[in-house]
Amino acid sequence: MRRGPGGGAVTGTLGIIDLAARRRLLYVRDAVDRLRATNFRCRPTLFDALIARHPEP
Repeated sequence: MRRGPGGGAVTGTLGIIDLAARRRLLYVRDAVDRLRATNFRCRPTLFDALIARHPEP
């Protein structure tokens, strides 16, 4: 996260998914699968790292 012009925290889409997963609000694999079905683009390794960071029960 970084600070925006007004001093508030700024994070990206994957950061929001990471935060929600840490709070157990969603399953990362489901969120990533849904995101991949859109026009959102990033390196596949970022998706893979996020999934590996939050193994599902």
